[in-house]
Amino acid sequence: LYGGKYGVLERLSVQMQDGMFKLRGRMDSPPPDIVIVGIDDRSVDHIGKWPWRRDILANLIFAISQGSPQVVGMDIFLPEQIDEDTSGRTDLLAYEIYVAGNVVLPIYFSLSEVGIAPISAPEPIMGSAIGNVRDFKRATSYLTCAKHIYFPSQALVGTACGFGHIN
Repeated sequence: LYGGKYGVLERLSVQMQDGMFKLRGRMDSPPPDIVIVGIDDRSVDHIGKWPWRRDILANLIFAISQGSPQVVGMDIFLPEQIDEDTSGRTDLLAYEIYVAGNVVLPIYFSLSEVGIAPISAPEPIMGSAIGNVRDFKRATSYLTCAKHIYFPSQALVGTACGFGHIN
């Protein structure tokens, strides 16, 4: 029934999710205590093409933290990149994330194949909820989990206050 990414169950799941969003109705704006900082065409026209360098993201984290948010959730996957890591821009971003003290970094799960992924996560990530992934197999035998888990750049891992998946 699964048959790959576009199997019967996958299509059914997507159709059910679409139906639930239609039933919920349109959401015009987030609640007043939530601010969404989006990267839109106007931002790209002003700052430059995407993806932005990590020093630009560091400036963005700094500017957001000046508003004293309770938490900042980044929806931008930041894997290791040799040019960013060796230029010092990743270190600058890591510093701003550390100083902010409330930034949640993303983890990406590859769901292209069925099976429990072998986890070799950096220690700070294993201390968060992701460490419980191993218990999923004991909890249920039919759970479809990630084939692979992609973590943020090692330089950023120790600076985040937490981690969350962006699938």
